[in-house]
Amino acid sequence: MRSSSRVVTVLVAGLALLGAARGVRYGLALAPGDPAPRIDLPTLTGDQRSHVFADHAFTLVNFWATWCKPCREEMPALQRLSDKHREDGLAVLGMLFDPKSDDEGARRYLDEVGVRYPTMRATLDTLRGWGGIGMFPTTFLIDREGKIVRRYVGASPAQIDGLVEDVDAVLAGRPLGSMVMPEAAPPRPKGDAP
Repeated sequence: MRSSSRVVTVLVAGLALLGAARGVRYGLALAPGDPAPRIDLPTLTGDQRSHVFADHAFTLVNFWATWCKPCREEMPALQRLSDKHREDGLAVLGMLFDPKSDDEGARRYLDEVGVRYPTMRATLDTLRGWGGIGMFPTTFLIDREGKIVRRYVGASPAQIDGLVEDVDAVLAGRPLGSMVMPEAAPPRPKGDAP
């Protein structure tokens, strides 16, 4: 019995070391400098699609859902970036996580919003692999080496402007601007019910 528990301990330790050597940090949010997970997912037409970061100067990976109002507000800006910078080497990818929507409904939604960049269907395992996406939209800017440059959470107008400015800057060889953080809810007057 003791030898089998040692074998299990050695296997778990070996897997942890292997994960550390590959840069995998399960349970932790991905941050600048971390390797982006491999993308090999079904599209909304059922085809399997792989994305190779090395084929593009930069890639924007946007996690969204059909019920997410800020996602809908951000998507036209992402499409404009795709249109403006496709020839400069920018790839924009949508990652739909919405188990209740079917592919046909999601395609209609994208048509309504005017999105033409590739969209894949993310799974719960996909979200976990990207460090546990806890809020939509969440967008990653990734370089040619597959390293995360910046992570954007939320989509206020100021955050969308900051993301657009960052993409324009990196493609022009300029440094990133200051990170625009999600806006906090305004304080409630005393005596108001929560």
